[in-house]
Amino acid sequence: MGGKDGKLVAFVQESVLNTYTRNDAFDVKAADDYWAATKGYWAAVRAEWTRVGEARNGIRVVEEAETGTVVAGRLLGLADEVQQGKTSEAKAIEAGRALIDQATRAPG
Repeated sequence: MGGKDGKLVAFVQESVLNTYTRNDAFDVKAADDYWAATKGYWAAVRAEWTRVGEARNGIRVVEEAETGTVVAGRLLGLADEVQQGKTSEAKAIEAGRALIDQATRAPG
């Protein structure tokens, strides 16, 4: 969104259509294992996004031109660290909350 005369004006719009084909030949064990190891972390991340959105009357995420959102990659990385046993779920949740807070603060 951009601004014109104090009003928000859309200057980019993207329309996407995703299509899916069912494939029962794929072994989903890796996905099931990932979810089992990280579901608590992701529940906390979703709850934090909800909390921030309600507290700040919406969410504006800081982005970088080359990589997009400044927080998504690190949130995914924290989940990987939990799954691999490199960090505890509690530490990852704490770090994830801090990342979300930093990425959604108004510049200033």
